[in-house]
Amino acid sequence: MEEIKSQQIHAIKKRLNDARNGKSIYEIYEGIKKGPDFFEFSYNTLSDTLCGTKNSLNLCVALATCRYLNLDISKVFARPTEEFKDLVNDSSSRGPFQVLDDPHYLGKFYGFYYTPHPNRTELIRFDLELQRDGDSTTATMTYYGQPVDVHQHTNLDVRVLHGIPYVDTLHSNIHIELTNEQGDYYFIYYNAQHLRSHDLYFRRGIVVTPSSVTSNLPISQSFVMFALKVEDSKLPIVRGLLADVSPNFQIPKSRFLQLCKDNPAIDKFYTTFQYLLEHDSPLTYSINESVILSIPQQEMNRLEVAEALLLLKGASSASIRQVYDDPDSYALLSRDVIQQSDKNDR
Repeated sequence: MEEIKSQQIHAIKKRLNDARNGKSIYEIYEGIKKGPDFFEFSYNTLSDTLCGTKNSLNLCVALATCRYLNLDISKVFARPTEEFKDLVNDSSSRGPFQVLDDPHYLGKFYGFYYTPHPNRTELIRFDLELQRDGDSTTATMTYYGQPVDVHQHTNLDVRVLHGIPYVDTLHSNIHIELTNEQGDYYFIYYNAQHLRSHDLYFRRGIVVTPSSVTSNLPISQSFVMFALKVEDSKLPIVRGLLADVSPNFQIPKSRFLQLCKDNPAIDKFYTTFQYLLEHDSPLTYSINESVILSIPQQEMNRLEVAEALLLLKGASSASIRQVYDDPDSYALLSRDVIQQSDKNDR
């Protein structure tokens, strides 16, 4: 029995060392420390785990080494008699989901979404850093929460979450599940277009997280991120990017006219498109982004029109998030009506 155990341990050690590709133990240790799966263990523990002459093996450290070197765990821990040409985790074994390694999508991004409190409208800033770590890629998100205490003071609450970005090669989307030891959870999902001449500098997508109220109901909303930091003066435009992505939105006429007084861009927009807005003399303006952007204009260039549209959309009645609540009445209707056979009513 002891001989079989010893053979298994030394087979694992040999496979780990064969896959090091010249990396020193110190380099591997530092790489694991920087990754999302690091737990407290010493350099000597890793050294003993990789030492071929010792019969000791720390299972958790061996697993962490596999993840850092992007090795197929089932191959590393296979029976001693099994042999493999390559221990690297074959991305094809994960089907269409591959770890993101496109250098155009790596780097640090600066983003925004609305507070997860469903009754408030503050913008939350976050940083998302995607970087290669050994043979894998890590994602680190730092978000800057703004909880309000009993004295109605806003406090800064910084949280850091970690995850691994994956590309859905079948649908050309990127998804990242981000967590930390405090129980914070974010799932972000955005499109992965093929970039050839430049790195990613703008992207909108979906973020899902629990609400920050007692019920912790799931919330889905838009996020937006940029390659450069955005100044506070541009936040009214950012709000437009976070509103409902539908091209149609409504804004009360009184609110629109007030914005005209406060913002020259919106006043110019009103002058340019008044003939569309005032059709039938409505109390609420219905605006279709696609229609507006398709109309050639001499009075405003395309960027001026886009800026005005986002300013208006950010101030409109367009929804900014969806809270997935299940009222009791709907649950009862599901139980007593929707899931019942029509034959019971006869």
